Amino acid sequence: MSPAAQTAKLSPENWGDLTALDLEKLSPEEQQAMNEVDLGKATLPIEELEQNRLPELSSDYIDIIEKGWTEHVAKE
Repeated sequence: MSPAAQTAKLSPENWGDLTALDLEKLSPEEQQAMNEVDLGKATLPIEELEQNRLPELSSDYIDIIEKGWTEHVAKE
């Protein structure tokens, strides 16, 4: 996704999720745009969130998660 799309995704009004981009690889203007997003009073600083986030799950887990969802949540 583009830096602009990732900045919009960061906003709590849209998605409120951290960016998948490495901020150090963005232009100064793109970094500034991300840093200016108001995350709200209750949100930890991006730097702290990034230091403590976990990597994405391996795609090997998708079938297991979907099966569990269907059996225990969706219950047709």
